[in-house]
Amino acid sequence: SAASGYRLRQPGQAAHVGGTPERGPALLAFPPGPPSFESATRELPATPAPWSSALSRGVETGGAALAETRNALAGGEYGRVVELTRPLAADVAATALGVRALANLDIVKAEQVCAEATRRHPLSAELHYLHAVLLVDRGREEEAARAVRRAIYLDRSLAVAHFTLGSILRRRGDLAGARRAYRNVREFCLARPRGEPLPLADGEPAGRLAEAAAVQLDLLDAQRT
Repeated sequence: SAASGYRLRQPGQAAHVGGTPERGPALLAFPPGPPSFESATRELPATPAPWSSALSRGVETGGAALAETRNALAGGEYGRVVELTRPLAADVAATALGVRALANLDIVKAEQVCAEATRRHPLSAELHYLHAVLLVDRGREEEAARAVRRAIYLDRSLAVAHFTLGSILRRRGDLAGARRAYRNVREFCLARPRGEPLPLADGEPAGRLAEAAAVQLDLLDAQRT
């Protein structure tokens, strides 16, 4: 939304890979690729963020349905995606695709549907992370922090989730917590090859997120002096 600085990108759009470490790369958000990395000069990401969960390889019909759904999402057929995923509520990947599509149509409804989906699939880090992004978009940052912490609990190595948590905490004035979150980002990213795409980051490489986290840590350190 315009209020939060988040905007949804089309699935086929390229990620923001230009710019400098001072501004930071962009995290993407809802389609096959959802917050955008926070600019070093802003308090929250400039765009929503992404995920790349593997689609389930269940029965053949389920796989075909998911492939059709991904194609529809890539084509911007959001209403059709919502309809296609409605009978696939038991499938985490299909549910996430449906929420991403719905977010392009109705953010409030998407957040409500995602909240219910996290209750059905409490072990899905992807859904908890998506819920956090939607909650931030709605200005419900305390709940967003809880949601992103659930994602981190389920997968502590999700550097993108730590980065989002750092953004939320910094905005809420918890600078010590934000500092810890950004240090975690740097730690997890530096443990990977610089060019390796990060989970849930829509192709953003570990090196760029490590640089963005380092910038945030420098800014936080400057606030202490």
